[in-house]
Amino acid sequence: MRPKAVLFDLCDTLLIFDPQRLPLVQVDGQVIRSTTGIVYQKLALHVSLSFEAFYGAFVQTTQEIVQAREQDHHEVTSEEKFQRVLHRLGLGPDQIPAPVLMQVVLTHMNALASALYLPPPHRQDVEAMSKKYMNGK
Repeated sequence: MRPKAVLFDLCDTLLIFDPQRLPLVQVDGQVIRSTTGIVYQKLALHVSLSFEAFYGAFVQTTQEIVQAREQDHHEVTSEEKFQRVLHRLGLGPDQIPAPVLMQVVLTHMNALASALYLPPPHRQDVEAMSKKYMNGK
């Protein structure tokens, strides 16, 4: 029987995530690759907050999400992640309205997307399959 569809997991299957493509930020005297610097810049336009406080809340929230995912296999959206970060910082919708939250999320997601690339062999595989199977665009 011929398959009706072929599904791909996007990240680290079809597209490769290269953390070296993430922006640089200085944390505790060390330069690391992270979205936190550019996300913080967006957030700091709307609320008085130190980078250290934001970074600490971001790391703690990320660790909690990763630990929970190991147990329940539940993925958390970036929007929910940043809502949790803001809650940890004592910030709610009154201080950070939904449009600002979405700017923060999109800044993070765009930086992550810029760290993805499609290796030529993967492109060739997709092109070959698109000749045999319908694909979504």
